[in-house]
Amino acid sequence: MSLIVTNRILVHTPNVTLAALARSHSTSPYGRSHIRKKHPRSLPAPVVPHFPQQVIRADGSTFIHWITSPRSRIVLTRDTTNHPLWNATERLCGGSAVLTQDEED
Repeated sequence: MSLIVTNRILVHTPNVTLAALARSHSTSPYGRSHIRKKHPRSLPAPVVPHFPQQVIRADGSTFIHWITSPRSRIVLTRDTTNHPLWNATERLCGGSAVLTQDEED
């Protein structure tokens, strides 16, 4: 005789095991082939260190962001501030990105 708890009610069943109460077949029309079993991870996820990096742009402006490389400083000679593809005003005005008072009128 075994005791089985169903919805917090004890039921006495003679010679019935928990394996017999489990479904012997899947209710899915595709079977159980598409359902993955969740295996416990053997190792925890690795902790990736993040380091602060100061970026100095070509125009002298700086900003700090966090990366996984331990390199603490990078100096850019070519970036979005002085690249012709990123600065349409330089291409259109002949290299001068600053508009004068005469050009605005």
